[in-house]
Amino acid sequence: MRGYGQKNVRSEEEGHQSSIDVLLNLVIANLPALERQFFCAFSALGKVLVTNATRSANGVDCATPHTDSLPPIPQGEHYFTAKLSVRMKVGPDFEATNFTFYECSTYTSCTQCVSSDFPCDWCVTVHRCTHDAREHCRNDVLVTGVAVNKLNEHLAENKILCPEQFGFRKSLTTTHQLLRVVEYITSGFEKGECTGAVFLDVQKAFDRVWIQGLIHKLIKYKTSPHLLQLLKSYLEERKFAVKIGNSISEAKIMRAGIPQGGKISPVLYSLYVNDIPKTHKTLLGMYADDTAILAKNKNHKYTAAALNQHLAKLDDWFLKWKIALNVNKTEAVYFAKGRRKHKPIVKIKNQTITWSQQAKYLGVILDEKLTWKNHITTIKTKFRAASRKLFPLIAGDSEMNRKYKLLVYTAILRPLKLANCILISSFRMSSSLAY
Repeated sequence: MRGYGQKNVRSEEEGHQSSIDVLLNLVIANLPALERQFFCAFSALGKVLVTNATRSANGVDCATPHTDSLPPIPQGEHYFTAKLSVRMKVGPDFEATNFTFYECSTYTSCTQCVSSDFPCDWCVTVHRCTHDAREHCRNDVLVTGVAVNKLNEHLAENKILCPEQFGFRKSLTTTHQLLRVVEYITSGFEKGECTGAVFLDVQKAFDRVWIQGLIHKLIKYKTSPHLLQLLKSYLEERKFAVKIGNSISEAKIMRAGIPQGGKISPVLYSLYVNDIPKTHKTLLGMYADDTAILAKNKNHKYTAAALNQHLAKLDDWFLKWKIALNVNKTEAVYFAKGRRKHKPIVKIKNQTITWSQQAKYLGVILDEKLTWKNHITTIKTKFRAASRKLFPLIAGDSEMNRKYKLLVYTAILRPLKLANCILISSFRMSSSLAY
């Protein structure tokens, strides 16, 4: 059975929309052709509320209960789930499904409100989360989850985001960026070239975003005035305090950082780093804050010159936009088919970066000869460790239902086994993931 129309029913605080009910169209296959009265029953938190239902062409239509008759949402929660069943006055239920009731006013911050799973909006002046912005946010500044779509549309229509950024973009994944990086390295192998790659580690990327700098870039990229006002109210005047035991400090305004977990935060970060310097002698690969710089040549001195030139530009750019780089955690790998006595000397912030035999980029271990052996070994180890822990549950003599055994395998074990198999198989590696 499937519910159509407005599946989530809103209920506001006392005195506001306390008697809303919503008409539902429930699609039910093979519903008996009976002339008797049907009912919809909503069971949750110890209460059963029944409304009349009428037969439709593909099931039944019924209304949700009045919100003033619903049980209160549990303290600390934002919703509760009821069992919605279709029945007659006597006899068993024909069908049942889950139905969620939620209340926007239980969210107490802008970030929680617009990042929730429900269509809630935040009224800035009255400091309130609501489902009905027209009623409760008149003449007020409104922050809405729709802002994410509006900003994405603006960036896509005007082709603003740099093509090197693959993070949180439609139809692009970490695998696509990894393929791009690995193809660059392997194409060098075919020409007898070696590739130097520097994998940068950005410190607390989202927490270090300079808010006024981000607003400057939103203006620079011609964000519409209305959307800009929404985003400014979302970013500015956020406060924090420190609590130790029963003591709490005075609240201070945050000058940097975008809300962790916010739906729009990844897009804002991509926009903030969008003008990152590029050079024609290097390849830039980005997935959110995971950044790689690559250069290739038969002569290691030319590779060093290209990398150092790009890293010098990045150093100035990081300083200008108050982005901190963790040099000690930045890794570099010199990819070559054979042994190389001489390797490029690469520096950032006047510190020489030590060459490693391998580095982990976007979840994949890239060794200096691209054999994938270490990555495959790591996958095997993780898979076997997880298998041993879960064996008592999924073994043949386990009493667990086969349906749930399959669920454990598909949700936990299979993702480990198939991690980046597409990437490896695309280069026709001889190694196999055999367990």
